[in-house]
Amino acid sequence: MNEIRVAQKLQIKLKDDSFIHGKVLDYTFDRIMIKIDMPDILLAKRLKELDDIYLIISTHLGVKYMHSSIITELNKNNCIIVEANQFVAVEQKREFVRVISNLCFDILIENKTVPCVAIDISAGGIAFSANDYKFKKNEKIKIIFHEKDLGKNISCDAIIIKVQQDRIVAQYDNLSPYDEDKITGYVFKLITYKDEK
Repeated sequence: MNEIRVAQKLQIKLKDDSFIHGKVLDYTFDRIMIKIDMPDILLAKRLKELDDIYLIISTHLGVKYMHSSIITELNKNNCIIVEANQFVAVEQKREFVRVISNLCFDILIENKTVPCVAIDISAGGIAFSANDYKFKKNEKIKIIFHEKDLGKNISCDAIIIKVQQDRIVAQYDNLSPYDEDKITGYVFKLITYKDEK
């Protein structure tokens, strides 16, 4: 449990593969209080005591996974309390460290610029949400990251590999080693920043 920090962002994965986003408000050796992000309040209201959930937490030691259950349902302060367990070992199919992020970026597709917001990011790909376009699996896109976030403008080709109701996942295609280093630097900066808060 020494990887848990107050204000750490996390995701709650539900049985239907939907995600609720929040942050650690407080914790003890056997409980974690989570403040739910406003956009996910309606989804969080469906949580009931003893529901099985999966926590995905970006820590200074990388992404950690925890099987948990609901102790107290959503309260008037938009908080829930969950059981704190040991992190479980999960075989990572990806070779890159992934971190929760709310990075704003653009996607170019069919001569249209679509503003997007990241859900999580790594040097191998990005999960994001977008309201202005309906993406399709296997669609080829161009992602534009901005200099103010990554230290330089980065334009890279990508392919949509997963489309869900609340998230789209894209995998970079032919990302240059220099640009990969820039994204990796951004990821580790976020992990370090969260650890210091």
